[in-house]
Amino acid sequence: MIVAAGINKITPDIEQALKRARQQATPLNCKRLNYKSPCLADGICLEDICLFPEYQRMCCQILIIEAEVSPGRLKVVLINEKLGF
Repeated sequence: MIVAAGINKITPDIEQALKRARQQATPLNCKRLNYKSPCLADGICLEDICLFPEYQRMCCQILIIEAEVSPGRLKVVLINEKLGF
């Protein structure tokens, strides 16, 4: 598996990464895909009320890879550009 990501995805810690995903990337992707989501209005994540079927929740699946047990199975490529949101 190869994961390619722009440098704009790098954060100091996991808390900042989750905040970035929910409050920066998610509202922009909701707007891009015309999702009905509370964060679209003001960019504030309301994960406690953003549930199906009323809303199309963009940030309901967040993948965190802490380690890989099979050597060589995962490659992370950081691209020295701002890519995506």
